[in-house]
Amino acid sequence: MSDSGQTEGERRVLRRRQRGLAKDIQESGAEIEDSTKKAFTEKRGKNNELFESVFYAREAALDGENMATIAERASKQANKVSWKVGGRRRGGEMLMWM
Repeated sequence: MSDSGQTEGERRVLRRRQRGLAKDIQESGAEIEDSTKKAFTEKRGKNNELFESVFYAREAALDGENMATIAERASKQANKVSWKVGGRRRGGEMLMWM
């Protein structure tokens, strides 16, 4: 196909795997947000593994969508952890104390 040596069939398989991961991320959202579970690390690792085969914009867009969803879930996890270590809100601003 081009310098990547990747065929259209290989790209199709990659997109299918990326969409499967996207579905898995959506279904396991609560686990990703739970700091006691390893779902965040597992999903991020799987996405990084798939990224190794990305050479074209179409697949890069799916990778970006998955990364954004993972980051959103991780952000929720971080907010939950900050509340556990003493965070509180005042007027929409997050306050922390040690």
